[in-house]
Amino acid sequence: MPPPAPLLIAFGANLDPLRHLTGGLRRLHQQMGVEAVSRVWRTRPLGPPQPDYLNGAALCRPPRADPVAVKGWLRRIEAEEQRLRGGDRYGPRTLDLDLVIWGHCALDGPELRLPDPEIAHRAFLAVPLAELAGAFVPPGWEESLARAAARFHPLPEGMVVDEAATAQLRAMIA
Repeated sequence: MPPPAPLLIAFGANLDPLRHLTGGLRRLHQQMGVEAVSRVWRTRPLGPPQPDYLNGAALCRPPRADPVAVKGWLRRIEAEEQRLRGGDRYGPRTLDLDLVIWGHCALDGPELRLPDPEIAHRAFLAVPLAELAGAFVPPGWEESLARAAARFHPLPEGMVVDEAATAQLRAMIA
């Protein structure tokens, strides 16, 4: 029997990250229902010098809306957490919420690409997603999320679990 088709949202923040992740996930839970949260990973930034990020993923209940509408919801939640867009793509941020997998839905549009093509190239995406839906094979892929995440072992330098952040975010949905 194939694994259930998950709706997965990646999250990250590096400006007062725990406060903004808590606020953002609380709003996400109210809007869509969060069923599970991955471990929270402290990771080094990709861009200019800035604080480390806290990254992870949330498994959500599919809403009665289309993926582009959900992306709009995520952008509103980011704005409520003072996220400013328009600067450096890899610059610091209060909150980043990205719809990265919507079950077997495949989209390649100007507003949204599903599954997110960055999953296969970023440990901070692949590893938390595999924790939540490791057996799932995204559309267009030939391997599961768990196999994709396994390619990042050993983990990149500086990528470590933040146990306190994990406990705090998981307690919110318990």
